[in-house]
Amino acid sequence: MERRKHEAIMPSEHTTKTPQQTKKIGSQWARYIEKKGESINSTGATIITLSGDLGSGKTTFAQGFLSYFAIETHAASPTFAIIKHWEISQSAWITDIYHADFYRLENNDEMKGIGWYDAVRNRKALIIVEWPEKVPGVLESATYRLLLSHTNNPKERMVSGVSQK
Repeated sequence: MERRKHEAIMPSEHTTKTPQQTKKIGSQWARYIEKKGESINSTGATIITLSGDLGSGKTTFAQGFLSYFAIETHAASPTFAIIKHWEISQSAWITDIYHADFYRLENNDEMKGIGWYDAVRNRKALIIVEWPEKVPGVLESATYRLLLSHTNNPKERMVSGVSQK
């Protein structure tokens, strides 16, 4: 099978030894998704879910992902804001990026007040979600599902990813 010249290839598993390496993998995933183009999800936003235990590197990965789009966030995850939104102009197909952290959510009813349903209908939106398993249906709607986990070495993290669509 011949690949299109512009199509990026993203390995499905990475081991990182430092937060900087985890951020770099996040940035590489962002580049991969941006280069694939808007045909990724024809029904709405492109959703990337980040699952994993506390301290597994989800927020660090998200920071690297966002840095690819020149969004510098030195703060911790958006747990207290639940969702953050940026408008961008440097991408050919992405106009809006959202970073959500559902750790504190209890049920789907809370999704209405944070703008989730508007975001997921936007085909030009890219949404990165930490703790997607807290809200039923989010994992199933993901374009990409990533799992960040600890390894036997306390300084290492494993980043595993799969494409859903």
